[in-house]
Amino acid sequence: MDSVGYDLYLRILADAISQEQGGKSHEVKKETGIDLILDAFIPEKYVSGSEMRIDIYKKIASVVNEEDIAELTDELIDRFGDIPQPVLNLFLIAQIKNLCELLGISKVTQVGNEVTFLLEEEQDLPLAALSALAAVFTPRVNLIFTPHPCFVLKKGNANLSDEVYELLVHYKNIKAHS
Repeated sequence: MDSVGYDLYLRILADAISQEQGGKSHEVKKETGIDLILDAFIPEKYVSGSEMRIDIYKKIASVVNEEDIAELTDELIDRFGDIPQPVLNLFLIAQIKNLCELLGISKVTQVGNEVTFLLEEEQDLPLAALSALAAVFTPRVNLIFTPHPCFVLKKGNANLSDEVYELLVHYKNIKAHS
């Protein structure tokens, strides 16, 4: 899984399961691509059975809100004990992905200490919300409008993936009030 990435792994997994059950491979809806430098996996030492790990990957991929995450977190703690950091990172990626899909962000890519958020081209640009976001995170957020609209977050003092989540929560709140 490390070599193909979490998103592609889930797509391949869904197609393989569908084909095994006699179905055809299916088109996957357009989803936000997440490419963060982050250890995000379920260690064999935490969940030994491969089928069980696959089931947990699917459950994590299907979470849509904080309540789902809390329920699945409780289930994992009850069944397997304290959750290791790579599994917590899977939850963080799921939260980031859900926020991005809600906010019209098509791709999140980390290169070094910067993360680029590519906006969906089909939407009207929320200029006021983007400007407000840049103001909150000045000087760490830059807006770029060509060739594709995006914004770039430069690493601050905290963990960059946590900063990505914090930025997206701020952006969601700003968009809700504009």
